[in-house]
Amino acid sequence: MPGHSKGVINLRGKIIPVMDLRIKFSLANADESVTNIAAKDLEPNPDFGTSFVTDYLLVMAKLEGRFVALLDIHKVVAA
Repeated sequence: MPGHSKGVINLRGKIIPVMDLRIKFSLANADESVTNIAAKDLEPNPDFGTSFVTDYLLVMAKLEGRFVALLDIHKVVAA
């Protein structure tokens, strides 16, 4: 497995790879780059209107009082 592959999650019945894009793109380390998110903390993408492209967003998660965007890694890496 490549060093940036951290594992997989089951998101609504789909197996989703977890990758640390900081490692993949040789960016500076973060204090915490991969964390566990409970299914109860997942929320559908909000309606940003037409001024914001959401093609790369998979779902939003509420984590410690803030929202985190979970990206569709297939679309991100393919781009």
